Amino acid sequence: MYGHLDRLGAPPARKPAPSSEHAAAVRLLLPEGFGVEDIARRLEVPANVVRAVISGMRASGEIDAMFPRKGG
Repeated sequence: MYGHLDRLGAPPARKPAPSSEHAAAVRLLLPEGFGVEDIARRLEVPANVVRAVISGMRASGEIDAMFPRKGG
């Protein structure tokens, strides 16, 4: 019944999810002017983890508070 699963092999590895440590490090490095790739390299994580943290920060309004828009 499940013979077809044997041919598929192991499921693909899951991408690492951002941890609270990743989020804290991104919050420290982002205002210093580091880009996504630089932060990912420093934290030794895939860039998508850093992008996920930044996306969450943008959704919660942290990015706007960190980098206020001029004018307006």
